[in-house]
Amino acid sequence: MKTVVIIGAGQLGSRYLQSLSRSAYPLDIWTMDIDTASLETARRRYEEVSGKDRKNQVHYVQRMDMLPLYIDVAILSSTSKPRYSILYDLLNRAKVSYILLEKFLFPKMVEYDKAKTLLAEKQVKAWVNCGRRLLDYYHWIWENIDLTSSVQMTFKGKNWGLCCNSIHHIDAFMYLVREDTFAVDVSSLLPILLEGKRNGYIELYGELKVITPKGNKLFLTSLENYQGESIISIMNGNNTFTINEKEGVLYQNDEIVMEFRTPLQSELIGTAIDQILGSGTCNLSSYAESSSYHKLILTGLLPYINNLKGENSDFCPIT
Repeated sequence: MKTVVIIGAGQLGSRYLQSLSRSAYPLDIWTMDIDTASLETARRRYEEVSGKDRKNQVHYVQRMDMLPLYIDVAILSSTSKPRYSILYDLLNRAKVSYILLEKFLFPKMVEYDKAKTLLAEKQVKAWVNCGRRLLDYYHWIWENIDLTSSVQMTFKGKNWGLCCNSIHHIDAFMYLVREDTFAVDVSSLLPILLEGKRNGYIELYGELKVITPKGNKLFLTSLENYQGESIISIMNGNNTFTINEKEGVLYQNDEIVMEFRTPLQSELIGTAIDQILGSGTCNLSSYAESSSYHKLILTGLLPYINNLKGENSDFCPIT
């Protein structure tokens, strides 16, 4: 029986727990959160999908010292601020083979290299949950994109969490263009700090631009009163690929090439966990790859946010 630990049983953590009910493997699952209400939500959500399936053992605990000392996969689904401390405490207490980290990874630049060193010292393989590259329609575009022509990808929507969720689109974009670095242009962001969905974190409206060394570009726009359709457009040479996730349709030059159902988080993450348990790897971005993207985003956003706040902080309050 494989041992899987989830630390952070909030909205995301409880969905991860649901995903484990569908695993092909019998699991010994440990869910940890200091908040009893979050644990109860996780318990209820797991029972909603597990039915009479009793192949898994499930435990709900409030302290790290109640977790097992040998863990196959640990999933860290807390908010960003405490994540490095949780990672440090866990790896200095237990032997962990694999770790799946939630985005946005860490709010401080220094924590990225500290985590890299820690993972290497403890010989832990780690990935980051940016799951769009697991989706069939992105893989289809990946196979059909023309790398001899530039790529311009755009997404515009209403209040979709630009700071929190831009990493998902950036990860997918970098997957498609096969490059490993980019510059961030914050000049079209609106100079207003907004309260994030989670207490203590902020959001922004406006447009975030990403430009790669080969001239590929990504434009991400979040507006308070946007009235248009939220679609992803990818212009590449003579082709325009259009993803309508709400309708579940992928177009190439206005012709439908794929119909799909966008999987729930509780379905998608289970695929990655089973890949890890079965082969020791998965198709998500590695920690090394994703942390480089996160650091580049911080390089653009942190000075901008500090300027709006009139501060010189090393803490970027996004999660």
